[in-house]
Amino acid sequence: LGRVAFSLHELMKESGLSAIAAKFQLLRLRGKVIRVSPRQPFFLIVGPEHRSMGAPPANWWLQDYFATPPALGL
Repeated sequence: LGRVAFSLHELMKESGLSAIAAKFQLLRLRGKVIRVSPRQPFFLIVGPEHRSMGAPPANWWLQDYFATPPALGL
């Protein structure tokens, strides 16, 4: 079992993409990657076997979601 959840910060750090480039890549993958919450930049990879449910099983990613610090807006 690989990773099914990541934050925008993790994507930028691991890929070397800028924030704008990372967001465009996520838009391109619409349907295969979903945003968990509009308030936090936390995403799930939705494999073909989970598309009918809309997301992978919660026990695969929920702990990572709650461990992600909330985004602060100024």
